Amino acid sequence: DIKDLKVFHTIAKEESIAKASRILYMTPQGISKIVKNLEAERDAVSLHVINPAFVEAVSAVKSVITFVGRK
Repeated sequence: DIKDLKVFHTIAKEESIAKASRILYMTPQGISKIVKNLEAERDAVSLHVINPAFVEAVSAVKSVITFVGRK
């Protein structure tokens, strides 16, 4: 769902679920639910654990978004 990807994009851009929730006018719980659903759909590792790998993943997502935005 494009809305779910927009949520993920906003989290990556803001590097915070709380900030993303304010920008998107959603509750942090609602955003967390969307992230969990994305993780389940994509069989992904949890994005909720803040660690160096998460920061690196967010950085990679930002790079992809920037690259795609140029086309």
